[in-house]
Amino acid sequence: GTLTYTGGTAATTGENPTPAVPAFSTSATFNSAPGTLSCNAGEGATCSVTFAADGSISDVGAGWIFTPDEGAMSPVADADHLHFGFWVKPPAEGEDAYSIQTFAGGSMAYTGTLTSVTGDASYTGKAAGVYAQKTMYNPETGALEGGHVGAFTADVSLMAYFGTSADVAVNDQQTLSGIVSNFMDGENMIDESWELKLNRTKFDTGTAPFEGTTSGGGDDGAWTFSFFGPGTGDPVPTGVAGEFTGHFSHGHVAGAYGATKMME
Repeated sequence: GTLTYTGGTAATTGENPTPAVPAFSTSATFNSAPGTLSCNAGEGATCSVTFAADGSISDVGAGWIFTPDEGAMSPVADADHLHFGFWVKPPAEGEDAYSIQTFAGGSMAYTGTLTSVTGDASYTGKAAGVYAQKTMYNPETGALEGGHVGAFTADVSLMAYFGTSADVAVNDQQTLSGIVSNFMDGENMIDESWELKLNRTKFDTGTAPFEGTTSGGGDDGAWTFSFFGPGTGDPVPTGVAGEFTGHFSHGHVAGAYGATKMME
């Protein structure tokens, strides 16, 4: 149905005029900003609100005014953001293996020409994934330690060298490399020795995601990366995201990460 409100009494005149009284006022929010919604249609005029059958507002008439509270702020959606993580699927009936899938991406794919970008940039961010830690014998205590599996968070740092400047070693030109460190299970460090190198990888040919290898003390793993951010005019990308696997002498990890360009 429709609710209709008739405009209130007009303001009085004179040395100390009385402001007009709205026909109706209520606390409200507009784009998440708190304030007051009032019917200020004027004396004798109407404001209306029409509701659909499910109770949602389907139409609003003229005359409504929203006045934000002092200091109210309205959040603006970030058009340039990264996302990453992992899914764990329990085993099907009769099976004992879990299925794990990592993912990474961004809201704004980089559309510039990477080979036209110049300079260097460092990126920092976070990683998330799953790990398996082997059981190890501690000769000092004579006990078996470790042997855990679970989910981790970690820190990521990356370094990119764009262009072919003579100031940059040839092997570093148009490459990205980095480190994943501080592997944590909740508030607990999984293993202080775990540090996964994202080995230097060229991005001067081919298309994203670019693929490289990782080193952690065990077998080689793999990592991928894609650049994100506004590409108009070929500026330095604002973000990097990708996935990785890594192998240590006594453990394994699989995860994804997102990192943003550090301010200069």
